[in-house]
Amino acid sequence: MITRYAVLISLSVFLSSCSFDNPASSPERLGEKKTPSIQLLDESQARKLAADFANHELADRKFFMPSGDMVPMPPIHPTHWYSVYYVYRDNRIRLRMGGSGGPEATVSFRPDGSEPKLEHAEYAWD
Repeated sequence: MITRYAVLISLSVFLSSCSFDNPASSPERLGEKKTPSIQLLDESQARKLAADFANHELADRKFFMPSGDMVPMPPIHPTHWYSVYYVYRDNRIRLRMGGSGGPEATVSFRPDGSEPKLEHAEYAWD
């Protein structure tokens, strides 16, 4: 019985003195790549980025009115985006603004703000 306790005590002392953080087996040493951290935008950052991008993309674009006159796209502000949502399938944040009787636009980009894309822009007259 004493031998069992002696073995258990010596084993616990041995394990407490061991370091399980072996630098020789770290992912960098084994040639494995660490997973990069991803910086995600919050809603206000996404709205601002989308507004800036849409204003830049639509600066020179004109739209037809029902009368045939051409009108420029009015400036888009971050508060104009009525929906901000994440599309899991595409791994993109998508923002929509507008609706009937005015400018409409849809912008999307990666969760970190890269690869912005103007998906849709028009002036609705209904």
